[in-house]
Amino acid sequence: MGARSLESEDGVHLRELLSASVDGVEQVQALADPVRLQEWARNIKRGDKVLDETCVVCSRHFDDRYIQRTFKHVINGEDVEFDHERPSLTPDAVPTIFPDGPAYLTKPVPRKRKERNIADCTAPPAKRKEPNEHTTSQACDDAAAGEETAQAPHPFHSITPPSAFCSKICLPSNPEALCFAWHYNTVPGDVCVLKHVVFSSSKEVGAADGYLCSTYCRGINVEEHYVSTETDALASLKRADNLLLCCGCEIEPAAGTKCVRFGSGCFSPKCLVTMQDGKACLRCKYLRRLIQNQRNTLKKKRRGTFKQRIFRKSEQLFRAGKKLAKAQRSIEELRAVNNGNCQGCFRKKVEWSASEAAYCCQNLLSGSHSEVDQRHVV
Repeated sequence: MGARSLESEDGVHLRELLSASVDGVEQVQALADPVRLQEWARNIKRGDKVLDETCVVCSRHFDDRYIQRTFKHVINGEDVEFDHERPSLTPDAVPTIFPDGPAYLTKPVPRKRKERNIADCTAPPAKRKEPNEHTTSQACDDAAAGEETAQAPHPFHSITPPSAFCSKICLPSNPEALCFAWHYNTVPGDVCVLKHVVFSSSKEVGAADGYLCSTYCRGINVEEHYVSTETDALASLKRADNLLLCCGCEIEPAAGTKCVRFGSGCFSPKCLVTMQDGKACLRCKYLRRLIQNQRNTLKKKRRGTFKQRIFRKSEQLFRAGKKLAKAQRSIEELRAVNNGNCQGCFRKKVEWSASEAAYCCQNLLSGSHSEVDQRHVV
């Protein structure tokens, strides 16, 4: 007896139900899925018969792991098992046991992994290693060095910022350096570093116990020199605080213009950055003039295009008017010719009908006279 198959909505085979027993042995029909059917055919090696959908396979060729005789159902929060009316095969069921054939045909089924509830599992205890004298001493030395580094502040740490707009910053990437920065707010919610000065240790002047002072404006390094005392460092900070920067081109650039943006400003790629009067440098002025020329060119192009379009439309309307007037004149001429032709034809027809009638009358009269003459002769 064949077995009834259960399939999913997309037609993919899920499992096959075991049919009723034949001579006390349960049988199952082969799969309808061609991929699974080929997998079964690889295990069932028979030279006299090819496995197809109509074939029936005995249930004893399947391991007990592949046969589902019960199913679970949750009742009041507890899992309760019920017996299937018909045992079913799991989706990965494959015939692996062939007791009547050679031993090499029977393949051992891989061991089933132990099921465990991850929620109830606890982490295994951490493995402990025996302490090593070298490792312990190295860790102690590193900890001591870290404490010394944390306890030893920068020599210029006590310097007071030169203005209220300047703030002291420690750099995580370079703990040995000290940074003073000037911030400004470009748009709401956006703060940029306009200028900053970094005091970092230098190997070149390490013997003289000096530090490299680097001044940056808009992220560009504008000055570098060495300082060794707090007085020199404070003088460098005041000089950086008094620096006046180029204000840029102060207009929005056109599309395709090569420029450098910083915050809400626009600057030339070769900007001089610092200016004595705080106005735009020559290169930014040139960029401003270039942007203005581009805008004027675009405006002229737009105006010329609009004028040309209006001129073309007016010419088209003028030509269409001339064609319409010519057509109207030709219609009037044809109408006049048609009227004249009708009147002339009517007159010709009347004259022709009158002449034809006179001719007919004349023929009739001439015929009657000839008959009278013949009678007199007789």
